[in-house]
Amino acid sequence: MHPRTNAAPPTPTDEPVDLFKVQLTIDAAMDLAPRLAEPARQSPGKRADELITRLTRYLHQLLGPAEERIQRMSPDTPARAIGLETVRHARALLADEGGGDLGARLTLLAGSARLLTHYQGMRP
Repeated sequence: MHPRTNAAPPTPTDEPVDLFKVQLTIDAAMDLAPRLAEPARQSPGKRADELITRLTRYLHQLLGPAEERIQRMSPDTPARAIGLETVRHARALLADEGGGDLGARLTLLAGSARLLTHYQGMRP
């Protein structure tokens, strides 16, 4: 559950994720994150919560295809090791209930989503 929205994590689907929408969400999160640190911005607001919810949903959708492609990579290669670490990091972010610095959370989620998009549509 997202701590402020009480939204349950999405169930993974076999539908392909819309990478254009993912990129728009990443861009919005990266734009908002630095502004959350401004002293006048004490309340994270609805926009930050919406972006966190969307990025969390996209991470769930991106993980399955990324894992499949990484598993098909040649073993003992740097590319595969990096891919496995990228997936591990995304899963750790999803397991974290959040809280703390919302700007940092948005940046981490957006960065993880950006990295996982690189594994979408790759040839094995």
